[in-house]
Amino acid sequence: MALLNILDGAHAENPETADNFSIQKLSFISELNGRLENLRSAYYKFFRYKNGPYSSGLANDVRQLESLGLIDPESRVVTDRGRFFLDYAQPEVEESDTAKASLQAINNATKKWGKLRGWQIVDAVYALSVPVDDLNGTKMKVSDIPLHTDILVPWKFSGRDAISFSEDMVSDLEAELSIPAAHLDPDSPELLARVSDALEAALTF
Repeated sequence: MALLNILDGAHAENPETADNFSIQKLSFISELNGRLENLRSAYYKFFRYKNGPYSSGLANDVRQLESLGLIDPESRVVTDRGRFFLDYAQPEVEESDTAKASLQAINNATKKWGKLRGWQIVDAVYALSVPVDDLNGTKMKVSDIPLHTDILVPWKFSGRDAISFSEDMVSDLEAELSIPAAHLDPDSPELLARVSDALEAALTF
């Protein structure tokens, strides 16, 4: 849910394609903002890579959101299905002070940094001084952190988790995700073929 909110906030600030640099850096800043409130907000591990902080888990989740039809694979805009997830979870989010604080950390990141794209945001993040978990929390400029050093490691930070959804909520969302994204697209060739096969079978005596 955190990543969907990050992407949604980024597009609200800049409707251009959310490139990989921007997604990585906005998520990194969201995690940093959460720490100011003693929160593990985005819950991604980031290490120092050649273009600044990078999370392989985040990259995998972006691909997963694409495959599930929650974001558009080219623009990274939250789809109607993704919007359904955000709206459906909202009542439980509203009941949780930590969830609301986490969303505020994400909103602050996307509003302040969301208009930057590509190398603009990379350069801006390089200039930040951040605590480095792999170096016992020592603050360093991102540009000075040695390559492959773990910068933010959520499970090493004794902050609060943003939210734990109820069993009913998790069950409902899992049931929704069990429906392949292609079956929800009325223009999907796969769905059209299934409908055609079904009609042919119904008309065959």
